[in-house]
Amino acid sequence: MVNFRIKGNSLPRTLEGATRLGKLSQELKKKEKAFKDTLEILGPVEAPREKLKGKYRFQMLIKGPGYPVLHSFAEKVITRILPHLNIPGVKITVDVDPVDLL
Repeated sequence: MVNFRIKGNSLPRTLEGATRLGKLSQELKKKEKAFKDTLEILGPVEAPREKLKGKYRFQMLIKGPGYPVLHSFAEKVITRILPHLNIPGVKITVDVDPVDLL
């Protein structure tokens, strides 16, 4: 599993970042044959603790059959999508094999 965490000071900007990340990730999944039938994208949705230390938080989980496919998808999201999601005040982090989803 891979968890993309979206954090920001402004709820509208953070929601915009989460929405755009989700849409572009779904498009990537549909375009790439290796991901189309093997990965499941959950979210993005508000994190269980939707606001922590003054930051609004969303998360998007990627589930897959194994490390190679998940790693490849995460790498493509990081290199192809994240550079284009430059929203002031919004930070996106990636947690591979997350221990805590809160």
